[in-house]
Amino acid sequence: GLDNVSELVLNDEIIDQDTLLSDMTNLENLTLEDVIFAGFGDLSKLKKLHSVKINASYSDDKLEDAGLVNNLAGLETLDHEITIISDVNITQNIVNGLKNVKISTLKIDKIDKNFDLDLSVLENCKRLELGNIGAITNEIIEDISFMVGLEELELSGDIQIDNYTGLNNLQTLNTLEISQYKETPINLNTIQQLTKIKSLSLYGAKDNC
Repeated sequence: GLDNVSELVLNDEIIDQDTLLSDMTNLENLTLEDVIFAGFGDLSKLKKLHSVKINASYSDDKLEDAGLVNNLAGLETLDHEITIISDVNITQNIVNGLKNVKISTLKIDKIDKNFDLDLSVLENCKRLELGNIGAITNEIIEDISFMVGLEELELSGDIQIDNYTGLNNLQTLNTLEISQYKETPINLNTIQQLTKIKSLSLYGAKDNC
């Protein structure tokens, strides 16, 4: 069997079964590269799995042609927190599949089109990192303001936010890091209205050249 595998990389595959990983009890790191998948099934035996990385560049049209929808259903069967990293083109179906997953860190590092994901369903995410996703706007902050379990937030890229006060709704948010890659200055006035932040890091465009 595959019960001794600690790191698994799947590349350019179509996975239409949800039992592939169920008995890989020593699996620690899972990487999906250009993989079409339809959920993982019961992962409750995978006590050591702590990292899932997705690089899924297939279009929604190709997924529909294959009769599958990319999602991470099954991760909610884990009884511990995991880190999830997405390098490109995460879909709303994937986000929705994470609703009941215990997430220590969710990193969305690249989106090829305008960021239109609704993150408000991710109530069990402790740390969120957004970068290279196009413009980061007030609408994204509004969605984040519903992530009630969030403790740390990192935003980097084209920051177009002029109102951060929605983050005051997050009772556990204590760390905020903002890296502005454009010449537009970070709006300090609304950041000063954030009353629960204990650790604040701000990097202007000059610092990121």
